[in-house]
Amino acid sequence: MAVRLVDGLLGTLEEINYSGRGHEEDALIPGRLRRLETAVGLPVPARVRRARTPLRLHEALLDWQETLLAAAGA
Repeated sequence: MAVRLVDGLLGTLEEINYSGRGHEEDALIPGRLRRLETAVGLPVPARVRRARTPLRLHEALLDWQETLLAAAGA
C-alpha cells in the first residue's frame, strides 16, 4: 500500500513537471507530503523533506519507494 501511495505522488509530481506548472504547484507539495505521511503511517524521510527542487524531490521519493519495496519483500 505504501509503495502505491508514494507512486501516486511520483506520478502527480511528474505531471506537474511535464506541464511546466512546477512553480505554481510548489506551495502544495508540503501538504501532499503530510497527507502521504499520514496515509503511509511512516515519517517521510529527511531527504524527501529537504528536497528543494522538483528533480531532487522526485529522486528522494524514488529512493524512499525503493526502501519501502525492499522492506515489503523482507
